[in-house]
Amino acid sequence: MNEIDDILQDLDNPEDRERVQRAWERTLAEREKTVPEPAPTKALRNSTQTGCEINDQGLARCPDCGEFRIECLTSPVTGNRLPRSRLCEDCQAIREEETRRQKEEQEQRRREWRRQNTGVLLGRSGVPPIYQDCTVENFLGVLPSEPPGLIFGPPGTGKTHAAVGYLREKLLEHGQEYGRFMMVVEVLAQLRDSFGVHEGPSEYALLERFIAIPFLVLDDLGHEKTSEYVQQTIYHLVNWRMVQRKHTLITTNLTLGEIARRYSPALASRLSGMGEGLNLTGEDWRMSRKTNLQQTHQDGAKPCLR
Repeated sequence: MNEIDDILQDLDNPEDRERVQRAWERTLAEREKTVPEPAPTKALRNSTQTGCEINDQGLARCPDCGEFRIECLTSPVTGNRLPRSRLCEDCQAIREEETRRQKEEQEQRRREWRRQNTGVLLGRSGVPPIYQDCTVENFLGVLPSEPPGLIFGPPGTGKTHAAVGYLREKLLEHGQEYGRFMMVVEVLAQLRDSFGVHEGPSEYALLERFIAIPFLVLDDLGHEKTSEYVQQTIYHLVNWRMVQRKHTLITTNLTLGEIARRYSPALASRLSGMGEGLNLTGEDWRMSRKTNLQQTHQDGAKPCLR
């Protein structure tokens, strides 16, 4: 009110002083209406364009820690400042570590479930109940640490036992979808059933399904009736799995030479290219167990089925 004091002092008439006082108050009120709104703080100047706060140093606020620690870039199109990342480096590292820890805990729970339900896994993967107790550890002999591509030898030397043992390890490590146990005659039967008009998958779709399995055990190659179709189908399956870098483990009573004569030299070549085969020798454990059981019954002792 200091601006109007001198004018009021020169007026003797009280009415004049009141009239001038009211006019001055109206002037002050008009001035207040024309004062511009205060500008937003510089820390918030880009919040509408980028969705985050940016300070005077060009750093964006991290939503986790609340600090201005994210470097920004200027858009060449709009000219707006954009955060280089959603979080600052420290908070990003914390989140990645938490995500890694959660994944490890989930995988640990999955492995524990597989360990407690190994029989379920093997059954769902096609392993017959009689072989579901087979492991690499209880195999009567020494097996390579890595599964071979071909296990061959006379009947009863443990070829299927070894193959199931390797499959068990893969299922425990990777889960049910990783491996499958199939007899060669079963594969061929499914493919034949796909011929003609039917509601199931086509022959091509079945072959694609078999080729896509990461670890496939094909048991008892050589027990099927050989024909041109059988020769072509087995070669196609083995060859394409090899091309796709899928591990195939085949068990057979045949040698590579016999495979070349019965199927084709090309198939024998593919099998030899899958790595060094495992040749199992020895007595037929089934016949040996039968002899032992007969002797046990003659002696009057309780039979042992180990």
